[in-house]
Amino acid sequence: MKNNHLIYFILLLLISFTSCKKGIDNIQVETTVYLPQSGLNTQSVLLGESIYELGVFKAGINQINPAVIVNMKIDLDTLNKFLVLNPGYKLLPETYYSIVSPDVVIPKDKDSEFYKIHLKGIDESFVSKNYVLPVSIESVSPSVNILKGKKTVFLNFSKYRSVYECKYKTYGKVMLEGGVDPILTIDEQIVAATVSANKISVKGAENNMVLYLTVNNNEVVITGAPGFESYGIKNSVGKTSTYTGEFSQTYQANTGTFKLYYTYTLTGQQKNVEVELKFWL
Repeated sequence: MKNNHLIYFILLLLISFTSCKKGIDNIQVETTVYLPQSGLNTQSVLLGESIYELGVFKAGINQINPAVIVNMKIDLDTLNKFLVLNPGYKLLPETYYSIVSPDVVIPKDKDSEFYKIHLKGIDESFVSKNYVLPVSIESVSPSVNILKGKKTVFLNFSKYRSVYECKYKTYGKVMLEGGVDPILTIDEQIVAATVSANKISVKGAENNMVLYLTVNNNEVVITGAPGFESYGIKNSVGKTSTYTGEFSQTYQANTGTFKLYYTYTLTGQQKNVEVELKFWL
């Protein structure tokens, strides 16, 4: 009897699923193309040279031609209207960028692709100039709906980041001066923040400790960030802290490894740290 009830329940589920699927198959929602980042959008720009990827999206159900080609443009007309209300901004000069391709192809089986902007010659003074780049959807082939309120983005590159700004997986140990066994094991994920072109801030061995790492020709100088001078953080004597890695076009960052050796003092005790920071997704 129980088996009969189970079979009956499974049949009801199958009928319900089939009915829902047929219902979805009969629904048709017009394909719409749009820019999720529309409006004034503040972005961090990588120092030097990089590729910035702007997401272009499409939505719709059961369309005859679900694959689309989206033609993009640098929209100077819309920028002029924007500047009337926002006079503090100015157009990003062409010397700083080029467009990889004006067309974005969103295939049948995807709901988004990227419009790629090649940025170049970016230095630390760049971000103080309040540049914007106006990017709009010009047209779509085959002709589909363009979401009016989501067709233009004003990219404002007001912050910069160094190639060392990314996530790191850290492994290491802390030992007392003259000790043999670790008093603390380090195994965690941290996020680096840009201080300058070759300097980042990262979490140190203690929970409330912040380090500055300055990279000079693959050697690393370790100091305490402002406010953390009481730790007396410095590179270990006789050991060289290093960085090895190279730039990845895919991740738009250096995918490398820091090997750090430093000392600090807490409650009158000197502690020695050996830790490795590996690039982490």
